[in-house]
Amino acid sequence: DWSSDVCSSDLTPSYRASGEIVPKEYFEAEKRTLLNSKNILTPSHLEKRQLVEIYSIPEIRIHVIPRGIQTQLLDPRIRTLHGPPVFCSIGSIKPQKNTWGLIQLFAKAQALLPGATLQIIGPVQNAEYFSQIQTELHRLKLLESVKFSGYIPPNQLPQAIEKAHLHLSASMCETFGRSIFETLASGLPNIARRAGNAAAEFLEHLPYARFVDDDRRALETIEEMLAHLSRLSSLALEIGSLYDDEILSRLLASKLLSKDLIVISDFD
Repeated sequence: DWSSDVCSSDLTPSYRASGEIVPKEYFEAEKRTLLNSKNILTPSHLEKRQLVEIYSIPEIRIHVIPRGIQTQLLDPRIRTLHGPPVFCSIGSIKPQKNTWGLIQLFAKAQALLPGATLQIIGPVQNAEYFSQIQTELHRLKLLESVKFSGYIPPNQLPQAIEKAHLHLSASMCETFGRSIFETLASGLPNIARRAGNAAAEFLEHLPYARFVDDDRRALETIEEMLAHLSRLSSLALEIGSLYDDEILSRLLASKLLSKDLIVISDFD
């Protein structure tokens, strides 16, 4: 269920969605550090709101600068579809990334698109959760259709997603969503969960990045995107220029040099 509420009054959503147990002392130490900082950098408006609402940080102290993409590590190209679609999803195996929800969505997609496959790229960070996923794949008869690549170094990502057509994310909380930006810059249109996803605020007005909160709409969007894959893939390549690491690094350096003290916030 993509509409699950993962917010909490005492922990940021990324902690809650990960199933992490964070000691009260740790949370209080975070809060003290932030409250004593005059300027804070964060990569998204979503995380800025968390800092204001959960940590009680004055909004005027927080500056949003998105993360950049190292385009030299990618292989940008236009994707075309000939035969069954190949889906990929980049994210570690843990509750926050909602691998379970991803599997359920893919099972429905494969019923509509026989022969479709899914490649999940990322390390196992919760062994018990991964075991549950394997059991569910066996129940759904998807063991041959879903492949786990494990951790892949950034410079090997182009080879890992070479045959992919769409990137799917069912993650329940993304304070930026780097994998979404990287796959778009590689020419892969994206479908992701809207709730708790910082990337939606940057990208939801664009035709090649769709953010939905239920499987029915996700399936409709998959079919729609595959029908116009080459055009959407071509358009998605612009993300490499819009979020270029070199340009954003200059902006980051400029912001740092203009302040006496600054904290870069990424506590999850």
